[in-house]
Amino acid sequence: MRIIIALLLLSYNSFGLNKEERIKIGAVLGITGGLYIYDQRIKDFSQEHRNLTSDKIASFAKPFGDGRYTLPPLALFYLYGHFYEDKRAEEVALLSMKSFVLSGAFTQIIKFTTGRHRPNTGDKYNTWDGPHIPFSNDSFPSGHSSSAFAIATVFASEYKGIIPSLAYSIATLCALSRINDNCHWASDVFFGSCLGYFTAKGIIGLKKANYAFKVDRVNGLLVSYNFW
Repeated sequence: MRIIIALLLLSYNSFGLNKEERIKIGAVLGITGGLYIYDQRIKDFSQEHRNLTSDKIASFAKPFGDGRYTLPPLALFYLYGHFYEDKRAEEVALLSMKSFVLSGAFTQIIKFTTGRHRPNTGDKYNTWDGPHIPFSNDSFPSGHSSSAFAIATVFASEYKGIIPSLAYSIATLCALSRINDNCHWASDVFFGSCLGYFTAKGIIGLKKANYAFKVDRVNGLLVSYNFW
């Protein structure tokens, strides 16, 4: 846990973040830390109250964070947008896939860096290995949660009406299924969800960037960009 906090504090202090971004990172750190303190009690409570209904809901929601189930529909959604000239559908599918891949990369890096033991191992909530080969303990953060929110945030940001509520509801159920199934601690799920959310927001922000390439006969190639 100390490793990931150190990494986040480094980004908090070193990358020129504005006040709003610092507040958001501070909130994520604070809530993650608060959940971490109660991880064992949350795990015990969820397992004591686990039942057939919660298992059925978890079984329904879990696939929304698994690329084996989400990427094929996104590919079909892209093809639909391409062939029927629905530019929004085409763009949303591409943004979702980019967000999925990038959040997944971030998640795997943090998993390897921290090496946290999963609750279903029977180990305590504060058991961390740090970087370790072979790579076996990968509880923090939750990959299903980050993937679900990475995709849901794109759909919620690009569509109106009932879509945002539906997308975030499914992503939330997917995240909670990982606690119900005893596969992740509460802090794993919260941090993974935030990771997916902010990765998607970053991808969406980049689509608004206007990249301009200029050739300077003296200094060579100049690359500049402006955000609308």
